[in-house]
Amino acid sequence: MTGTIRWNLYGGAVAFVLTFIASITRNIFVTTLLNSFYSFVLVFAIIFLFRFVLHLILNGPGTSVYAESPEAAEAAEDAGTGSNINLATPDDHSLNDLLKPKASHSDGFGDDAGFAPLKPPKLVSQAPELNPEELANALRRMSEE
Repeated sequence: MTGTIRWNLYGGAVAFVLTFIASITRNIFVTTLLNSFYSFVLVFAIIFLFRFVLHLILNGPGTSVYAESPEAAEAAEDAGTGSNINLATPDDHSLNDLLKPKASHSDGFGDDAGFAPLKPPKLVSQAPELNPEELANALRRMSEE
């Protein structure tokens, strides 16, 4: 980035002092210090962000301050490493062997025991056929009670 971190510290210190002077007469000392600290952190971050954006505008995103060193040249060569992902999975023959049926089962079921769906009995009313007149009379009696 352009410059040093001293610009951030100077700006934060100025914000700290101005906030401290402005709020010492209206607040208690601890609140004044806390508000001054918050203003220091906020101004420090804003100046840092501004300097970063200014650096990107002036130098471009690909340039580096240490581009002349051999370590930086090697790092630039390795910059593309890890940017591609191989999504293919290798063939695993042991997994395929587990999915194939085996001749002998040790789970307690015999070879003749295969899948058989459940056959539930049909629901059939076991009550005798009721006369509709009797049902209507029963309903009238129950509604009167």
